[in-house]
Amino acid sequence: MIAETYIYVIEFAIIGAIFIAALISRRRENRKFKEILHSIAMRRGGRMSNSTTGSLTLYMDYKGKHVSVSFIGEGTILSPRFATVSISVDIPRDFKMHIFRKGKVLYINLRKFDMRKIEIESDYFDSKFTIIGNNPDFIRDLLDHRIQEAILNIENLSPIISIMHGNLTVKVNAILTDEEEIDRLIDVATAIFDRMEEIESG
Repeated sequence: MIAETYIYVIEFAIIGAIFIAALISRRRENRKFKEILHSIAMRRGGRMSNSTTGSLTLYMDYKGKHVSVSFIGEGTILSPRFATVSISVDIPRDFKMHIFRKGKVLYINLRKFDMRKIEIESDYFDSKFTIIGNNPDFIRDLLDHRIQEAILNIENLSPIISIMHGNLTVKVNAILTDEEEIDRLIDVATAIFDRMEEIESG
C-alpha cells in the first residue's frame, strides 16, 4: 500500500513537472511572439495592442488607410493562431471576391451572392487556387503576375483572400512564429491594395 502511494506521488510529481515546463515554454514563446510583433510595428510605424480576450493586434497606416493585423489563438496545434490582415479599399461595396487553396472548402452559396468560379488563364495559379467572385474581368485584371507571385509566396499558409463590403482581408489559419511570414502576409494585402489603385487610376 505504501509502495503504491509512493508510485502515485512520483507520477503526480512527473505530471506536475511536465505541466510546469510546458507552461514556461508557452510563456517564452508568447513573449518571443510579442517581440516579433513589436519589431514589425517599429519598422512599419505601427503599434501593438493586447485585448482582454488574449488576442494581439497590430495597427498601422498604409497610404492613408488603416491596416489591422489580428492574431487570435495560442499558436498551438490544438489552438492555431488565426492571423488576419484587414484594410479598407475604395471599390464598390457590392464587389465580391474570394481566393483559397484548391481542396479547401468555403461554404458560400454562389448563386445567392451572385458569384461564380473564375479562372484567370494562368495554368499554374489556377491549379493551385480556387477563385470565386462577381466581376470576372476586374478580377483577371487585378490578379496580374505580381499579385499571383505574392499570393503563391504564402501558398504554404493556405490563405483565404477576400474582398467584400469594401474591405480586403488576408486570413491564414497557421502557427505563425516567423517575422518574415507575417511580413509576407502584410505584403500580400498591400500589394493587392496597390494593384487596385493602379486599375482605378487607369
